[in-house]
Amino acid sequence: MAGVNYSKLRVLIIEDFANFSSALRMMLSQFGVLEIEIAISGEKALPLMKANTFDIVLSDFNLGEGRNGNDVLEEAKQNKLLKSDCIYIMITAENTTDMVMGALEFQPDEYLTKPFNKDVLLARLERLLRRREALLPIFKAIDKSNMLDAIAQCDSLAPEHPRYKSYLLKLKTDLLLEQGNYDGCRDIYQQILMVKFIPWAQLGLGKSFFYQGQYDKAEKAFRQLLSVNRGYVHGWDWLARCQEKVDDLQGAQESLATAAKISPINVSRQSRLGQLALNNGDLEQAERALLRSVKVGKFSINRSPENYLQLATVISQRVTDVDAVTAKRMEKKVMLVMDELRASYRGDRTIALQSRLAEKQVYQAQGNASEAEHALMLAYDLCKKDPEGSIPLEFKEIMIEQLEQAGKSDFAGELVTQMQAEESAGNSEAAELYSKGEIARALVVLQLAIEEKPRSFALNLNLAQVAMHHMVQTGMDLELMQQVGEALGRVSSLPTESKRYSVYQDLKARFATLQKKQNKG
Repeated sequence: MAGVNYSKLRVLIIEDFANFSSALRMMLSQFGVLEIEIAISGEKALPLMKANTFDIVLSDFNLGEGRNGNDVLEEAKQNKLLKSDCIYIMITAENTTDMVMGALEFQPDEYLTKPFNKDVLLARLERLLRRREALLPIFKAIDKSNMLDAIAQCDSLAPEHPRYKSYLLKLKTDLLLEQGNYDGCRDIYQQILMVKFIPWAQLGLGKSFFYQGQYDKAEKAFRQLLSVNRGYVHGWDWLARCQEKVDDLQGAQESLATAAKISPINVSRQSRLGQLALNNGDLEQAERALLRSVKVGKFSINRSPENYLQLATVISQRVTDVDAVTAKRMEKKVMLVMDELRASYRGDRTIALQSRLAEKQVYQAQGNASEAEHALMLAYDLCKKDPEGSIPLEFKEIMIEQLEQAGKSDFAGELVTQMQAEESAGNSEAAELYSKGEIARALVVLQLAIEEKPRSFALNLNLAQVAMHHMVQTGMDLELMQQVGEALGRVSSLPTESKRYSVYQDLKARFATLQKKQNKG
């Protein structure tokens, strides 16, 4: 291609089928490309993107087990692994609507359907490289986070490159939206739409109204877009956002359901749909959407353990309204999903605990007392084997409550005792500050630490000591007196044989003296 030296381009091929990656390498070599990297999976592609600067990425959509091409593009964009001028071409052997819409979901620069020859690939590359070369100053400004310069470059380059007028306008309005210049981009959208209806401009017009809180105008803009192009999936997404803002939750669910039907492989969309359906009491729709979010999001950067756990919650509510066979099938579904959740977040005690409690919830809803108890005790073991306190307080408190509800007060008591013995990094920090005479700072550190571990004997004793010392220096403080009283109250169950018991007794006596002083004042 005139003006482009292919020998200076670095290309990444992401393809799990060796024969096709070899064919692509041969085509690129014939164009003059010298630096070609091949990744056989999305997992291998992402580290290459992080370590290298690529000019072109050719990625198959279906990469076998693991991340697909969309997952790779989504993660690369979110983590800024590619420069703004990198050309990303999605390749797929399928041309079904689901596959095509999925491949275009995260807006690659081009989309190619297999099979294709080198002439087709060369024509696409030449067109994209020609545009990249012409607009390079914009991309450089974006990569330097100089958005105002990038916007100015869009204006200055437009007269030189009239063939890219539409692309430049879209790029400029995207940048204006990102900068919060909603009036500026809205004026451009309206000027475009006065001449010709362009879907991205109509969508952008709706966004500009939305961000300014003009939800009625935004909804009108999105509906106008969808009246012309019902398949414009992002129009349905944004219409749903508007409907949520005006508390039309049923309408929002219907809009998202339409979007999900057009393009079902977007994790965030399925997750939002599942949550909306759950809030609306549509458990059947919630189950479908959340299950889909789990399946398509298995390797997505936007996957969330909440989707797995919400699915279990939904099924536990539905399982009582179905026949025994269906209930058993649903139970098995939850157990498989929880196994997958634990495998995906291996080593995360909090998620493991939540998954066991979710299993317990499903078994309990079915009246399966023995399995519910087994799941509860597996959850208890996770807490019991967490002496360092890595599981957040809120989940341990839930565990204690569920143990007591199940009539297992002895196990709940053991967990309380363990939590009382927990230490905190805040304790060490406060002790160091206290030794330096920085009493006020030590007090703040302990107050924050107590919020995380309110049952800790060590933290409560230290808080009481530091707070009383602070009042001796600065004068009586009603709020601090209350905090000291509460802290000592939380330590009242300290065993008499504990080495801390004498400290507790001494602090209690000092507190009583302060109370008398307070009452006299």
